[in-house]
Amino acid sequence: MIEALCKLIQDNYKYLNISIGYTKITDWCIEVCERKGIGEDERIVYSESCDLTKAAADAYIKTVEWLCDNKGGY
Repeated sequence: MIEALCKLIQDNYKYLNISIGYTKITDWCIEVCERKGIGEDERIVYSESCDLTKAAADAYIKTVEWLCDNKGGY
């Protein structure tokens, strides 16, 4: 699922960027931001889980919904 999410972001690189992190406190966290300008990205998706696949699936669904609502599809 992480590959599908990365492909979705890559296909929409003009609009989006992604950050993936892991800590013992927050487990896996994935943040997808809309590019607004230099240093002006706006978070559109945040997903957190102890399972990377679950976090990626949640972020993928939310990102697709955002693209459909704001960019006319994906």
